[in-house]
Amino acid sequence: MNDQPYDPFANVDLDAVPEGDNNFDLIPNGEYGIRAVDMELKTSANQGQHGNYGQMVAVRFELTGPTHAGRLIFVNFNIVNDNSTAVEIGLRELRSWMQAVGKATSGQMSMERVYECIGLEFVARVGVSKSKNPAYDDQNKIAKYKPHPMTAQAGANGQVSTPTNSVPPATGGAPAAPATPAPAAPVTPAQTAAPAPGARPWERN
Repeated sequence: MNDQPYDPFANVDLDAVPEGDNNFDLIPNGEYGIRAVDMELKTSANQGQHGNYGQMVAVRFELTGPTHAGRLIFVNFNIVNDNSTAVEIGLRELRSWMQAVGKATSGQMSMERVYECIGLEFVARVGVSKSKNPAYDDQNKIAKYKPHPMTAQAGANGQVSTPTNSVPPATGGAPAAPATPAPAAPVTPAQTAAPAPGARPWERN
């Protein structure tokens, strides 16, 4: 009988594990398809000049193409901060994101309205944010939020319809009659599964 506790690494020799490349090149400046895949309400680690802790909506965005699909960009939207300019920028960018995914941009703001943007694709103009601290690397940023060109807004409820692909012209013989694309039924883009009530991402411990 073996009295040794189970160890899942019992047969792993680190000398045989190849070294990984942790140096990700920055995503080149340009426009990319992108969508948010996760969000969380965070409290800043440092107190402001008035002794208050700031709050930000931390969102993880994932590129969908045409290149660098799967790469991530992290954005913190300041919503509570002693610096009023930081809050103004954060709210303005949040509003631009909501508008880019076809959401209404008027009325009372709420975390629920931000959460409804998760999973909806838009176009981001990606740039580079230069680090002012030599201890940190430069990072990619979203410089502009734009509606996805292949997505038609179906209303402020977030439903979108995607045009069907055009029929390629026939080769040889009589010219083919132009095809009339069938109207696309409104669909809701895939989103991450909604957590149970009382467990929204901004309510995490």
